[in-house]
Amino acid sequence: MLKTLMKKQLTEFRSVLFKGVKSKLLMVVLSLLLLYAAVSIGFLFYFMVSTLCEPLVSAGLDWLYFALAGMMTLVMGVVGSIFTVKPQLYDARDNELLLSLPIKPSLLLLVRMLGLYVSTLLFQLIVMIPTTAVYISTVGQSWLIIVHLILLFIMPLPALVISCLIGFIIAKISSKVRHSSIIGIALLFAFIAVYFYASTQLQNYLTVLIDKSSEISIFIKTALFPLYHFGLAACGNILSLVIYALICAALFAVVYILLSKNFLTTTLAGKRSAPEKKLQLDKNIKLFASSRTDKALLRRELSHLIGSPAYMLNCCIGSVMLIIAAAAMLINRSMVSELTAEFGDLVPFALIAILVVCYITSMSILTAPSISIEGRTLWLLKSLPLNVNGILRAKVRLHLIFTLPPITIADLALIFVLRPGILMSLMIILVTVSFDFFVALLGLMMNLLMPFFNWTSEMVAVKQSLSVLFTMLISWGILILSVGLYFVSNNVLDNVLGDVGFSAICTLLYIAAAASIAVYLKRNAKRIFDSL
Repeated sequence: MLKTLMKKQLTEFRSVLFKGVKSKLLMVVLSLLLLYAAVSIGFLFYFMVSTLCEPLVSAGLDWLYFALAGMMTLVMGVVGSIFTVKPQLYDARDNELLLSLPIKPSLLLLVRMLGLYVSTLLFQLIVMIPTTAVYISTVGQSWLIIVHLILLFIMPLPALVISCLIGFIIAKISSKVRHSSIIGIALLFAFIAVYFYASTQLQNYLTVLIDKSSEISIFIKTALFPLYHFGLAACGNILSLVIYALICAALFAVVYILLSKNFLTTTLAGKRSAPEKKLQLDKNIKLFASSRTDKALLRRELSHLIGSPAYMLNCCIGSVMLIIAAAAMLINRSMVSELTAEFGDLVPFALIAILVVCYITSMSILTAPSISIEGRTLWLLKSLPLNVNGILRAKVRLHLIFTLPPITIADLALIFVLRPGILMSLMIILVTVSFDFFVALLGLMMNLLMPFFNWTSEMVAVKQSLSVLFTMLISWGILILSVGLYFVSNNVLDNVLGDVGFSAICTLLYIAAAASIAVYLKRNAKRIFDSL
């Protein structure tokens, strides 16, 4: 039974990336894109550990180098899996079906956790491979690769333990809180705030780590002894390797026993009973009867968004980042003003700022998974006497409600700090808003053409479906095209259009693209939607 369930879990893991991809060429392209993203992040960690390696090795603190890298690996594993624990363990759509079969809940939990183990391992490889490469190129002990291969299979366990505990706590709280996504949003705000702050202070942290390496090593030996043994094991100490493996195995066993005893009750806690579902259905019917159809559909979309942490966390991240970026710009406006004064003749700061706002906007795509997340309830919409364009219009309106206010805040912050003049200020607003309309309609069209209903967790439909991927890639392609047009305007046409004229052309380009998609949807949306 364990073998069958693991095969099913690994098949789902593969389908997350390539569901619906029949072309081998497209599968290769997607694989190369994922590899490119992983390698790019890996290079960032490579330069980071390169700064630490030589000074610590020279000081005879090789183990501290690996201990610090192990800490970064742990953080990477937790960050990569923490938001998928609850959807995969407790909210998987096939949980009730599998639990109705003669399968022990503890066995199902183990399979789900092993699936998370694989994804956590992939995230941690991005840190550990550069760490090992830098150390071996510095010291030359190539035989340590064997030890590190063993450590690679042990390292995901601590991150998995932490993520599963946090996911368990969130699941327990969610079963008692009406709008559980508020918890996820609070975590998202906290994580992004910490990330931005840590990114700005990274060089200072590396300097402190090198200058105070002896004090840090004493602290790790006494307070974080598992990391101490991890560092020694990475340097080739077999006894420390055994100790670290035993600690990780013991932690995993304790957490697994704790979760297995509560898995059934926690999984079913969020499931409403039949009377509750009937009451909710009656409430929805009254809502449609007493409200305008457009208003009722919008309220339905809003209710789905607020009730789905996976949907809100992944599709509203750009809006959150825009607000944080606006606050950061206002706080550091003196530095921006100095840069503008020094390089203003060489760098079009206003255009770069517009490009950044548009790029961040492309990370909030509420329409791209909005049809896929309907899942098995799509027939409810199709059975009601509703206009298809009205259903799709509600999804676009939801996107705009959650993206236009943050865009406006970011635009006003740019105008306040850069003071580009009346015409350019108007262009900043027009370009970003028109681009947002384009992204909303593009995401809706992509999801109509490439829906994904066979998901077991909304996280898959929201985060890893082809419609989301292609919407982001096409949006970025439009921005790259805009940059290319600027270079043509600046170099070939001697910048005769100016920043205002170029911004006007970009606005017309985005409006034309959005209008073309709108016309296509108006003519074909009903036919495509009815065929789903």
